[in-house]
Amino acid sequence: MIPPLISVIVPVYNAAQYLPRCLDSILGQSFTGFELLLIDDGSTDVSGTICDAYAEKDSRVRVFHKENGGVSSARNWGLNEAEGDWVSFVDADDELLPNGLKVMVYGISDEVDMVMAGYEVCNDNGDKTYSIDYNVSKFLSNEQSVIEMFGPSDYWYQGYIWNKLFRMSEIGPKSLRFAEDIFFNEDRLFVTQFICASGKSVFYTTVPVYKYYEHDGSAMMSLTKGFNRKYTTDLEALARMNEMAKSLYVDEDLLELCDYEVYKSYRRIMGMMKEFRVKNDAIKSQLRSRLLSVIGLGKLVRYEVQRDKRRLMNKLKKIR
Repeated sequence: MIPPLISVIVPVYNAAQYLPRCLDSILGQSFTGFELLLIDDGSTDVSGTICDAYAEKDSRVRVFHKENGGVSSARNWGLNEAEGDWVSFVDADDELLPNGLKVMVYGISDEVDMVMAGYEVCNDNGDKTYSIDYNVSKFLSNEQSVIEMFGPSDYWYQGYIWNKLFRMSEIGPKSLRFAEDIFFNEDRLFVTQFICASGKSVFYTTVPVYKYYEHDGSAMMSLTKGFNRKYTTDLEALARMNEMAKSLYVDEDLLELCDYEVYKSYRRIMGMMKEFRVKNDAIKSQLRSRLLSVIGLGKLVRYEVQRDKRRLMNKLKKIR
């Protein structure tokens, strides 16, 4: 039996409402040389049964049932079982566009260990709410690829795990896995770790391969309803990315960008705590201490001064 070129990993948890749409989009790909690994992460609805039904119908599907451990745990399980030369990820409530894998396979070569592509954002009705209307395809240097994780050039954000292909030989031997103690930005942390470990260029295209659905049950939407203590791990994810970049690169603009992203995460969390009237001095102290360990007091003061100036200018604009 010919081994698959790609292992597509789908973590599944209580996604019965969306799962058939997701799996049909993967199994209907124009590129067919893949295996589909469904990691049922202790679902309490009929998601596990749906996974088993698809495995009975298509030999490319393999199902694994495990106790609930979170999305990073499920993805890591998939990495341990993957047999493809390359690996890709899909979330159970999203879709791959019909030529998604084909577009990414086009970027595979000996010169790269990762392919990075575009995406579309849709609402629950499938109406597009975000996309770009131009196509760019090129090679990014290793350093430029890291910059995309902190300051993307085309899309507003590029840290997603699901619009990329990763060479499996760079994951297994180097024991790259998702950090199971990080609950927000764990995907961007993994991508950054991969790029840094690889050291190679990345094939980059803005051609969309993925349809991301925004709905009330998504992790990011939950942040609009109240303060989620787990969101504080966003700062830790960016801190680890920052420390990794500083250990490998010397470009001053990149390192400044890394520092500022950590500061922005700190400010976002502080803003959320204020908005939802969360008074927890222990959390604030812990976050500030971690921030200072990464960017230092001098840079924190500079960023705070710049922030105050911007706030003052915005107030003056409104007065005028």
